[in-house]
Parts: sequence; structure tokens; C-alpha cells
Amino acid sequence: MLAISELTAGYHGVPVLHGVSLAVRTGEFVTVLGANGAGKSTLMQVLMGLLPSMSGRVEHRGEDLLRVPAHERVSRGIAYVPEGRRVFPALTVEENLRAVNLKHSATSYAEGLDTVFTLFPRLKERDIQLAGTLSGGEQQMLALGRALMSRPSLLLADEISLGLAPIIVDQLFEVFRDLNDSGVSILLAEQNALSALEYADTAYVLETGSVTREARASDLLTDASIVESYLQEL
Repeated sequence: MLAISELTAGYHGVPVLHGVSLAVRTGEFVTVLGANGAGKSTLMQVLMGLLPSMSGRVEHRGEDLLRVPAHERVSRGIAYVPEGRRVFPALTVEENLRAVNLKHSATSYAEGLDTVFTLFPRLKERDIQLAGTLSGGEQQMLALGRALMSRPSLLLADEISLGLAPIIVDQLFEVFRDLNDSGVSILLAEQNALSALEYADTAYVLETGSVTREARASDLLTDASIVESYLQEL
């Protein structure tokens, strides 16, 4: 589904990612763990075309993704949930969902809305409420719902648990599990290592812009170095 090889990227000529390589197989749930500043968001921005790479290669279904403009990647079946939710606060819930460009998608707005409101009944209850007045958890549901409007085959998500109550985090991860069970491939960048490792199939550890570990996610739950670095306070 996605193959990243020796990817280097950064800002103003200064690399943040240093030769990152990882893969997401079709139907796989992959998580990238790392502390704040490790380069997780930089990786996601490159994959969505919001930040150019300096070197390396990214292939999506065998196609050179780095040559595909950002606005065309949704039509390739890729969707993105950015860090910080980034909903449109002055628009209603439904207007946020309808803001997605489905011009090149086989999904209609009615189908998309039905999918999102089935996954998140709370959004249906608040469909005419301004997004800026939603709680943090509801805004994260909306950000995820917006990404799902096009029924992607590959979902990229960045820090979905940031600043949310544990019960909301659990609900969101259950949705991710359901999506993955339905065939959606997932690449999740996440600081909440416990939840990410419990739900993902494969995990990569990103430290100061370099991949330092790759393993089955379940194996890292009991790995002494991972427990000390990411799970000790839980």
C-alpha cells in the first residue's frame, strides 16, 4: 500500500527526517511512536504533499507519490487527520463534512454523511452546531469524520489522542479498529504509546528523525526499553 524509502525532509533546508524507511501493507494498521519533536508530523506532511521531501522515495500502490500534487492525493484513496484537528470553527458540523472535495471520488455526500454519522452519532446530534463550539473530543471526531468522507483506502492520522480524556481516546481507537477491520490501511503517528501498541499490527519508533526500531506492536508492549521510554508513567 505504502513504501517509504530513505526519506529525508525538513524545513528551510534543515533536515528533520533522516533517511526514514517504513512500509504499510494492504489492510495493515501501522503506528509510528515518538516523542514530541521526533519528526512524526513532518513525515505526515510529506506524505500528504504539504511539505516537499529533500531526498528519498515514497510509493503508493507502486506509484511515485511524491510526484502527485497534494490536492490529487484524496482521489488516490488517501485521507489525512492532521494534528490539532483543524476543523473550520465558523462552519457547522455538516458544513465541515461537506467542505471535502469529492469531485474525483466515487463517494457521494449522502453516502459520506451516512458513514460518518453512523460511526459518530454524537456528530449527527450536533449537525447544525458550529464546530468551534464543540468539545475537544467532538472536534477530533469531526476531523476524523471529515477524512472519512471520501471512503479512503489509506488513512493517515497524526496525534489523535492529544489533549483528550481517556474515554474519548478509547472510543476513537475503537473506530480505528473497526475501520481497519473493514479493510482500511492505517498509518498513525502517536505519542500515546499504550493505546497505539494495543491496536496496531506493526510499530516503528522514530527518534530525532530516524527509525530506531521496527517490530510487531504487541512485542513492544513488554519491551523493556519501550516501557522505560514511553509506558513507564502509565
